[in-house]
Amino acid sequence: MLFTFLALACSLDVRTGQTSPDLQFLVMADWGGVGHWPYTTRAEHATARGMGKHAASTNASFVLGVGDNFYYDGVKSVKDSRFRKTFEDVFVDPALSIPFHFVAGNHDHNGNVSAQIAYSAVSSRWKYPSRRCQKDRVLWGLCDARRFQ
Repeated sequence: MLFTFLALACSLDVRTGQTSPDLQFLVMADWGGVGHWPYTTRAEHATARGMGKHAASTNASFVLGVGDNFYYDGVKSVKDSRFRKTFEDVFVDPALSIPFHFVAGNHDHNGNVSAQIAYSAVSSRWKYPSRRCQKDRVLWGLCDARRFQ
């Protein structure tokens, strides 16, 4: 299952009531392929191509990945082939050579979430700095809800 949302963040000038686009980004969830070889689907590849086209046409700055990065049981280690097969070899459009900021979903917790965090040191695009809530210079936070259970 793959859900991708194309998002536009706007700023609002409270004095004039006018909006202006400041930031273009994409959001994806439940994108983690399948739990058996070849670990990806035609739908995932097609969605990645569509994301690439949209990222190019809007000059997207980044992608938010909001969980279930690897179906059904996450990854085992930072060297797990799933990083290459489900992420690096799928999101190949040059317009997707932008940061992908991640948080784990329930399926990721069936595996090694620490490996997903450590993969940030391996991939120039994969950004998952901590299990804790992440806050960047824009007004959002990515939180792993299991942390509150």
